[in-house]
Amino acid sequence: RPMDGSSMNARVGVPVLRTGEFEFLALDAGILPSLVYDGAELLGYCEPGPLLPGATLSVEFSVRPGLVLAGKVVDEAGRGLEGIVVRAGPPSPGLPFDDPEPPGGPNRRAAKSVADGGFRLAALAGRDVELAVREDGFVPLRLELDPLAPGERREDLVLVLARGGSIAGRLLWIDGTPIKGSVNAIEPERGKLRSAKSDEDGRFEIS
Repeated sequence: RPMDGSSMNARVGVPVLRTGEFEFLALDAGILPSLVYDGAELLGYCEPGPLLPGATLSVEFSVRPGLVLAGKVVDEAGRGLEGIVVRAGPPSPGLPFDDPEPPGGPNRRAAKSVADGGFRLAALAGRDVELAVREDGFVPLRLELDPLAPGERREDLVLVLARGGSIAGRLLWIDGTPIKGSVNAIEPERGKLRSAKSDEDGRFEIS
């Protein structure tokens, strides 16, 4: 069925018309382009072959449904949490999975929860998927889902975030004079540095 409204991508994106047609102009000859259809719920990919000088390359390929993952992010009391970034990608045990912007492509997606904690990740490729949340003030969460069938929809996911702990104290010189400055803490399992500045009284808190 002809698709419209989304975009085709070969270094740059172009819109797909209602007829399902698209057109890239003035591409370098000799390159081997990769075409990607990245829609709201559908995926498509092909490598049509090299471009010849002055020639027009006609391409036709099909799109398929991607995985749809949706649900809510809540705290331990069941209250929805807004503004929490949920990331989906291939399982990566023991490796950090909280890049500010996950690499592009259909194997990784990210979405931010809305006012009631709801989130939606669509057009996701792959069979094995892990969800990850890393947010200040909460214990990091990683959830590996059971193997998913192509085009499967899981819209009943509930991600429960536990409040994390914090470190607080005072910085003092030997004579008891408060120190105003920076305090650092390192998370051993991730090697991530967190910091806070002590106030005029030397007090600080890292969460």
